Formats: sequence, C-alpha cells, structure tokens
Amino acid sequence: GAPHYFPAGWTDLRSYPFWWKNQPDNGGNEDCAYMMGDKSWNDCRCNDSFYWACEKDTV
Repeated sequence: GAPHYFPAGWTDLRSYPFWWKNQPDNGGNEDCAYMMGDKSWNDCRCNDSFYWACEKDTV
C-alpha cells in the first residue's frame, strides 16, 4: 500500500501529539507519514511501500 498524503500547507502536523518518539525528523527527505502498529505516526519517504491488511466484520 502507498503512504497517506497530506495536502501541502494543510496544517502544521508537527505539533500534533500522535507522532512516534522524536518524530517527525525528516530523515532522508521524508515528506509523507504512516501509522505504526501502536497507532503513532512516523514520517517516511513518499515512494516507500508498506504491507497492509484491513479488518472486516464476518457476515
């Protein structure tokens, strides 16, 4: 799956409390973000790829 993108200039997300420890740090041109297993955010390169799974109720 692809990282989620935020519109440029939308808001200053750095001040939000859900970033992972010492993030965002923009290490290596990280202009996008993903949610980690503990629901905290980490910044990443926009061309990074991640595996993902969706939860769905049984029928």
